[in-house]
Amino acid sequence: MVHEVIDRQPPGLHEWLLKSAILDRFCGSLCDAVCAEKDDAETPPLDGGRFLRTLRDNNLFVIPLDTQGEWFRYHHLFGDLLRVELENTLDPAAIAEPATGSSSGA
Repeated sequence: MVHEVIDRQPPGLHEWLLKSAILDRFCGSLCDAVCAEKDDAETPPLDGGRFLRTLRDNNLFVIPLDTQGEWFRYHHLFGDLLRVELENTLDPAAIAEPATGSSSGA
């Protein structure tokens, strides 16, 4: 399944899939907070709204959690697969690092 679905996604979407896998449920703004990269001049930045539309349009195993279509979760098996792939791809420090790269505390 990794090769058939996850690895066939464009690099930006692939990364957002892996990073968003740590969330039990997500909306566009939460995906922005967790997945958004610093400025990348090579490709236009993916945002939470486009990410969610892409997931829905490509039937990437998302389940709507509300009637407004704002909150979603991954199918449990797909989410588990994404988390395993995330652990195999990134080291724990990179997974825990905030998307902005800042280390300011609350």
